[in-house]
Amino acid sequence: MLNDLLNEVDIPVSLLGSDHTKVSKNEAEIMIDNYYCHAVTTCIRQAVHTNIPHSVKGGYYNEHAVAGWNDVVKDKHDAARAFLDWVENGKPRQGPLFSLMNSTRAAFKLSMRYCKQHEDMIRADNLASRLLLIKIQVIPEAYTTNRKAKL
Repeated sequence: MLNDLLNEVDIPVSLLGSDHTKVSKNEAEIMIDNYYCHAVTTCIRQAVHTNIPHSVKGGYYNEHAVAGWNDVVKDKHDAARAFLDWVENGKPRQGPLFSLMNSTRAAFKLSMRYCKQHEDMIRADNLASRLLLIKIQVIPEAYTTNRKAKL
């Protein structure tokens, strides 16, 4: 991948050949600077795009959103914050803090696994409930307009 990106960078051939004496010092500096900037920015941009999670603001789909988070996972995530108390108290290997941290983290991980395994079903259920809500709001309006038309 990096090789492909570097192949796209335009190398100033006039600096490499024997006719580099025809190029002034300022022009050579500008050409080298453009070459370097293009190579670095292209590689950095691609590395950021492939390695750092991103989402589009205002978009309806976020690739990092977990389907069912609010219904299944959110309360378990809040409970699993006991991990922070456990760390703050020196990461004890026994006792009530350890037991609480262990059980809440396990419940959180189990709920996350459930959501990931049933993502399609959860998304379909959410879509169906939204459509049902829309129909419930639209049907009374249609009923009242039909009643007015008959009168």
